[in-house]
Amino acid sequence: MPRSRAKCAERGYFLSFAANITYPKNVHLREAAAAVPLDRLLTETDSPFLSPQKQRGTDNSPSNVIAVIGAIAQARGETFDVVFEATEHNAFAAFPALRDPPNAPECTGFAPNTCSSSSLQ
Repeated sequence: MPRSRAKCAERGYFLSFAANITYPKNVHLREAAAAVPLDRLLTETDSPFLSPQKQRGTDNSPSNVIAVIGAIAQARGETFDVVFEATEHNAFAAFPALRDPPNAPECTGFAPNTCSSSSLQ
């Protein structure tokens, strides 16, 4: 894995981690996330599969990306905010259409209920 990780970073690929990074036996995923350059890191949930450890046995949801970011931050020895901001920036770099999707509501942040009611009509 280390050689693959280095090759991916060298080629400018993004590496994404899902909620299975929170599973106790997946130390190798946490080690990989700790070694990936911060500007190449993405997060995902793989919903409705691979719920975070604390929600195992239930359907996964996109909001559980918070647990993924937390696990990565802990593995890297960084704050949640550092990883959140980096992965947000990286998502826009990897997927430019996220910046201005057609018919998107105007939202002020990641947290639930941050979209204005007028933008949801």
